[in-house]
Amino acid sequence: GDYSAMNLDPDDDCTFWFTGEYNASSNWSTRIASFRFDACGCDLFPMPLNISGGVAGPNQVDLSWSDSELATVIEYRVMRSRTMGGPYTMIDVVPDSTMGVGSSGAYNYSDTTVSGGIDYFYVVLASDGSACTSDPSNEIAVTATGVCTLPPLFNGLETVATPNTGICTLNLTWSAATPECAGPISYEIYRSTTQGFNPAPADLLTTTAMTSYSDADQLVTGLEYFYVVRAVDDSNGSSEANTVEVSAVPQGSLLPPIFTDDGGDSGAAQLIPSAPWSVDTSGGNFGPGVYTTGDYGNNTCADLVTPSITLGFGNTLSFWSSYDIETNWDKGEVQISTDGGGSWTRVEVGYPRNANRDADACGLPVGDYFTGTGTAWTQFVADLSPWDGETVLIRWLMSSDGSVTRTLGWNIDDIEIGSSPAACATASACAENPIVDVTPDGPLQECSLSIPQLTADLSGGVGPFTYQWYQDGQPVSGATSPTFQPVDGGTHTYNVRVKASACPDEVSDGQATQITVESAPQFAGVASASDQKAATCGIDV
Repeated sequence: GDYSAMNLDPDDDCTFWFTGEYNASSNWSTRIASFRFDACGCDLFPMPLNISGGVAGPNQVDLSWSDSELATVIEYRVMRSRTMGGPYTMIDVVPDSTMGVGSSGAYNYSDTTVSGGIDYFYVVLASDGSACTSDPSNEIAVTATGVCTLPPLFNGLETVATPNTGICTLNLTWSAATPECAGPISYEIYRSTTQGFNPAPADLLTTTAMTSYSDADQLVTGLEYFYVVRAVDDSNGSSEANTVEVSAVPQGSLLPPIFTDDGGDSGAAQLIPSAPWSVDTSGGNFGPGVYTTGDYGNNTCADLVTPSITLGFGNTLSFWSSYDIETNWDKGEVQISTDGGGSWTRVEVGYPRNANRDADACGLPVGDYFTGTGTAWTQFVADLSPWDGETVLIRWLMSSDGSVTRTLGWNIDDIEIGSSPAACATASACAENPIVDVTPDGPLQECSLSIPQLTADLSGGVGPFTYQWYQDGQPVSGATSPTFQPVDGGTHTYNVRVKASACPDEVSDGQATQITVESAPQFAGVASASDQKAATCGIDV
């Protein structure tokens, strides 16, 4: 900037103050910062201590040292490490018993928190309780005796994800812990619906020896669950206390997307480009095809538009983008229209940068856009639920000002409009009930001559089981076997309710199977066949 300075604070002769001019995207400001050294203000440092010590018995290490030569020392900081040379952690503070008098006594300290079979390294520092602290003493190395009491070394839970099945389920995974003692290792899984919870016995879901767990215990669709996993050494019952928390939301089956376009990689490119937008056969994200503006030129206001798309409910838009667009002055925006392109509304996609200029050809106001440089392919996602059930156009609008462009421009690829996952069903509280999966999964479109038979596939549970099939939410009379043959034309949904004899409740597939049956074409056969009786042989059918 135009100015900067650093000076020493005259009040304490320890604090340094820095003043400088700061610019963030042409927004000028003045910033002030200060710092000081920890030992600032100490006129006389204590000499390093000389300590001695060793094993004093099972799970005990004793240390001793003489009083510091300085009368200003008021405490001794006992430091311990598992590694020779540190870094050290302070485990205790021993008060000076003869404050105001130097070189006047000896000190003894017993560390009874050591674990048998483990190497420890100790140093002690003399301190005036403030800035004047001695260098570390000589290091004492000790291998403790007694019972091994340490918990395992464990980094905590790593992933929680929904498998998108009919029954509400979340799958947890983590890397194996390393035992400090004899082992073996088990893992305690804690669950809560409150973020930041402190794991307590009431939150304990289960214990396992595996490094993964599938939780289907009374989960509710759409509700976020928070998990903490802790490792326990079964030889001593010692549990580590990590607080790594990972969450996820159980969801049902994923439906096929209602629109996809990968720039021509796996089918015709469907979007309608206006210059400088075009389809390029190289440089795409997952495949070579890509929509790009390239060097988009000055005073450009041009869009890349989808065909008409009728949205379902809870749809999301996702696409991948890379870009190099003149920062602030040129910008890109995603918009949606419900009137065939007569008017457009901005779609929030998590725009990567702010533009504080509004002199572009499309007249886009100041705000967040695609602007600046982001050459790594990145996925962007938008919620389309405000337009549930609407027939829409979606466009990517490129707008530039009157000077300076970029060669790369704006690239768009791998566009998908998909449905939100279906709801999943809460598993039964009765352990004897199974998990139910009706196969085949829908939606299906079939001819009336080849409607597939539906089967209730069961996992787990204790039979015998009873079955009742449902069509469009209503029980089908007599349909009480593990299989069911639909016969009705049109569009219908099918499910089955299964009950173990020992359970009071029923279970079903969390996602009903939808089948659309079209009538088979009717053909009565050939009505007649006659000789044409012409010079060229032929038959009229």
